[in-house]
Amino acid sequence: MTEKSNLPWKTGTTPLMLAPMQGLTNRALRALFIEKVRPDVVFTEFVRVRPKSRKPLSATDRMEIASQDGQVPLVVQLIGRETEGLVAAAEVAQEAGAVHLNINMGCPYGRRRGPAQRP
Repeated sequence: MTEKSNLPWKTGTTPLMLAPMQGLTNRALRALFIEKVRPDVVFTEFVRVRPKSRKPLSATDRMEIASQDGQVPLVVQLIGRETEGLVAAAEVAQEAGAVHLNINMGCPYGRRRGPAQRP
């Protein structure tokens, strides 16, 4: 029996990925890696979903998540609290060329500030 995979790489292989790193894996860096390294898959930075908005992603975020190369799969990483907003953002991401979605539920980046970090 052949195992079917919904991943953008072959089952049983170890893919080369440009992992999501806030402040680094923007559109420009992804383009550079696609051109020079040709990874199997690339991830976006966090894409913050606006709660209770008719447009769950900003125009800048929509531009940032647009797929640049149809041959290297793009995984869009969404972060948000509201189910309806996440669903709407996922639809926008798919229309922009994302082949997979990553719902960030664990990284604390930008969510808590300690005393030393307050302005």
